[in-house]
Amino acid sequence: MGTREDAGAPLDRWEWFSPSRGRVVTTEPKRRPPADAPDDWTLLTDGAAVTDVDPPPS
Repeated sequence: MGTREDAGAPLDRWEWFSPSRGRVVTTEPKRRPPADAPDDWTLLTDGAAVTDVDPPPS
């Protein structure tokens, strides 16, 4: 078997999941996806905190 490749977003991107949309998107670090309703994005990126996030674009 080999070694496991790293899963998830590249180091220069943050990964977000929306359960209502059933999809994952990536953004620049400290940026949320657009706040279109429903705004249910969950940050998946390890080592990042939602408190570090800038407000979403309008």
